[in-house]
Amino acid sequence: MADGDDVKAVKIEDPATESPSDKRLKELRQTFHPMFEPSLTISDQRGAHEVTFQFRHEDHTLCNPLREVLNQHPGVLHVGYTIPHPSEHVVDFILHVKEGYTCAEVMRDGFNVLMNIFDTMGRRFAEAVYKYKTENGIPLDSEDIVPEQNL
Repeated sequence: MADGDDVKAVKIEDPATESPSDKRLKELRQTFHPMFEPSLTISDQRGAHEVTFQFRHEDHTLCNPLREVLNQHPGVLHVGYTIPHPSEHVVDFILHVKEGYTCAEVMRDGFNVLMNIFDTMGRRFAEAVYKYKTENGIPLDSEDIVPEQNL
């Protein structure tokens, strides 16, 4: 593996600074997948510019949006994925990048863009639910997230 191309799981948690939506997200993850730990490994590498990542416990739900985001990255020459067999929860994700980029940094960029997209979607959904319920006199319940601007 080339320098700077290692893929590490980074977990940053500070319960004191956790927002209510972060706490709610953790509760939801535990509800849907109490033992679920996705993994990302490098299964094949041809230098720093062509890598096949392997996702375990993932499918089209993550890989298709990630592929779309990475297709728009200026450093990507080719990106694609295959699911060798549907009964094996494994995805082979192929990434080929230009000189001056590494696969690890491009993959991190892709995940950061996806997280921003999902954060925006979640915030807009919560705002729409809040607006609908307050405009129609429907009481808010424990599932509702009050938009930050209304605090």
